[in-house]
Amino acid sequence: MEDMVYTNKVQTAVFPTEIFDLVIDDLAAAENRKDLLACSLVSKSFHFRVKHHLFATLQLLGGPQFQSEYNRKQKGWLQTLLNLLGETDRLGTAGTVQTLVLGNIFKDVAQLFRPCWLLMDPTVPSILQRLSGVRKFVFKNVIRTIRWGSFSEELSSSILRLCASPSLTSLELQNITRLPYNLLPCSSNLESLSLIYTAIVWKPTEEDFILFPPNFELVSLKNLRNLSITIGAPFTNSEAECRLVLPNLCQMLRIDKSYSSPIEVLNITIGYEILFDCDDNGSIDAPNSRSRLDDLDAVLSNPKFSHLKTVNLNIACKRLGQSLDPKLQKHIQLHAENILPDLRSMSSITFSMKLTDYVF
Repeated sequence: MEDMVYTNKVQTAVFPTEIFDLVIDDLAAAENRKDLLACSLVSKSFHFRVKHHLFATLQLLGGPQFQSEYNRKQKGWLQTLLNLLGETDRLGTAGTVQTLVLGNIFKDVAQLFRPCWLLMDPTVPSILQRLSGVRKFVFKNVIRTIRWGSFSEELSSSILRLCASPSLTSLELQNITRLPYNLLPCSSNLESLSLIYTAIVWKPTEEDFILFPPNFELVSLKNLRNLSITIGAPFTNSEAECRLVLPNLCQMLRIDKSYSSPIEVLNITIGYEILFDCDDNGSIDAPNSRSRLDDLDAVLSNPKFSHLKTVNLNIACKRLGQSLDPKLQKHIQLHAENILPDLRSMSSITFSMKLTDYVF
């Protein structure tokens, strides 16, 4: 009998790459960074997918200068990040950052007058200049309003460059005033814009409540579909000062040219103290209160806002962690149902109104 030769072959199961991608995406959705890092070491194919999740969101947040030990560690991390995003970025990390959050992490009013070291660090502009493909940029600034002119030339140039990127589709600016005229018009593909003004202005002048220069029109942004505005004063009693923001906003929304506004969804969160004159007993001066939004009502009910489909009005009723008296909330609810009458009467617009808290 002829000798029989057996050849043992190890068969390797071949799985579609889509299965591995789904596993990695599921880990990313659960924000399990430890397991994601482990996946990145399995193979090159795993690493490529994981990399897009690990660096999808980059947060550069700094505290006040007195936290010296913490700040030293953070500065070291910034330098490491800059090296990672440097000219020898063979992994293409810079191109995977989709969301960039820049700003401060001040927690309370006691830190109001302490500058944020991060916004003065020369490493930050260098990092911003290396990022390409950012789709969403958030400037987070909770406590104290910052004037654009207080930024270094390098930082302001880097932010302008980010906003000019054709990849940018979403922008959120919190408590920055005196913004330059060319900040938004260069964002030709901007689809979503959020403007938040809720902080303290040190020794304010009326110019501090001018969001953009005169004659600037938000409606000139051809692709803008979603506009969110938050106005209020949860950290201060400067209600009268904050009321100066609303007229400036109305001015920006006016349409003097032949084209219509592309805005489809408008979200407004406004502090009750901006809308209503309330006494200690919870009584409200209704006529005077309603007049606060009359101008905005007239602007938005203009036929040139024909694309506007949804308006969500939130009235913020919480300050410094303390909820309002239930009696006052009831009065606010009652009178809030009578504001923006022209806008409410438009059958083409879905209008919703609710009481809420400030969210940062």
